[in-house]
Amino acid sequence: MPGTSLRSFLEQLEAAGQLRRVQVKVAVEQEVAEITRRVCHAGGPALWFENLSDSSYPVVTNLLGSQRRIALALGGEDLRAVGRRLLGDETASPASFLQRWKNVLQAGGDHPLAPRPVTTAACQQVVRPGRDVDLQALPAVEWLPQKQYACLPNSTVISSDLEGQQRHVTAADLVIRDRKTLGIRWAPHQWIAHDWETFQQAGEKMPVAVALGGPPPLTLTAQAAIPAHCDGYLCAGLLADEPLQIATCRSLALQIPAEAEMVLEGYIDPAEPRLALKGVPDGSAGGQPGGGYHAIEVAVATSRTQPLLPVAVLSKPPNEKLHIQRGLAQIFLPIWQQAIPELVDLHYPDFAAEGMAVASFHKTFPFQARQIASALWGQAATMDIRMLVLVDQQTDLRDDQEVGYRITAHVDPRQDIFFREGPPAVPGREDDRYHSTHVALDATTKLPAERDGQAEVEPGTDQQTRLQVDQRWSEYGLD
Repeated sequence: MPGTSLRSFLEQLEAAGQLRRVQVKVAVEQEVAEITRRVCHAGGPALWFENLSDSSYPVVTNLLGSQRRIALALGGEDLRAVGRRLLGDETASPASFLQRWKNVLQAGGDHPLAPRPVTTAACQQVVRPGRDVDLQALPAVEWLPQKQYACLPNSTVISSDLEGQQRHVTAADLVIRDRKTLGIRWAPHQWIAHDWETFQQAGEKMPVAVALGGPPPLTLTAQAAIPAHCDGYLCAGLLADEPLQIATCRSLALQIPAEAEMVLEGYIDPAEPRLALKGVPDGSAGGQPGGGYHAIEVAVATSRTQPLLPVAVLSKPPNEKLHIQRGLAQIFLPIWQQAIPELVDLHYPDFAAEGMAVASFHKTFPFQARQIASALWGQAATMDIRMLVLVDQQTDLRDDQEVGYRITAHVDPRQDIFFREGPPAVPGREDDRYHSTHVALDATTKLPAERDGQAEVEPGTDQQTRLQVDQRWSEYGLD
């Protein structure tokens, strides 16, 4: 089944023609990144690099770099079908939907898709104590020149609150500082930030585990803004429609995905100052630098006998992270529409760096775009969209030329561009200077009240004429 492990997923991809093996010797640093960039930009398959010149670990890149592969990771369904399955009754009200989720969460371990504990875990076939840990031996693919520190982007980090009542999975870009130390930072709205606050207030070390090469549904869950107090493993099971297997860490009271390729167990000490790691990018090629990192002191590393490590290459878009954002948007769109019924679609375009999206909606009254923008920015899943373009419902969001036309034809800079202040855009920088500014462009066709009594008219012919030309096209002799 797709959610069982990375390896079973790779077998599925290979059978579907969605995986290519690279057997010649390749340099793990920039050569892997350049190969992956070209393949991803061409809409190509996942890549399995079997023979790296400067690493003993084989790596997989572009793993979830297409909507097809994301769908395969979740059972082969259409992505919106996954969202409808999560939603249940599409005619239900938002209140009844929230009650359904509450019932799921209250079921906990009794839910049929709840994680299943195991005593023997594949990720613990090899156990290395702290003195034998060497993080600098991990294959860290480089996509930016002259970086001072190697990075492990989009890593799955497991944490819990002080009481151990809530388990959370978070996607984080980690920095390898030395043989046993990782740097991590998070946004204020991520659940790991809540967990950290409980430990910090108590003055206790926070245990964390980093799962490398975990089940793909868990990777997607870590990227998603899942409902408050929702168990990450249960959410991954709901996404995949299949329960995950979990095991307990060797040195921590945390549960980890049993089928992961490698797990790093460690602590964050509130008494330790943040690390000042300069020259490290934030998540994407266009990210903002700056901010301090919390130090994870790795005490134990466990792995399979011959681990295979997936690596995210965050080159200019389109990249794997962009495809994951798109996939999650399609999965959760039916759920978002419960809260925002006017919302038709949301898309992350190829040409944009992280933080830009285009949304279409059914417009019924003047200045409605402002309401839609506020509603999207008010949701945890879409609050990171710093630049939002709003268009009419009939717009094809995947046609960049059409979106560009809508912006240039319908945006008056004096009244159709509006801003909103938000939480810090840079993890680790909570002071006012780093508070993010969200901007929205209302590129909808304007109603009379929005243009001094003059409605905008779309250029073009009427539908009857278009149908007539379609029917007679062969007569014109233009093909």
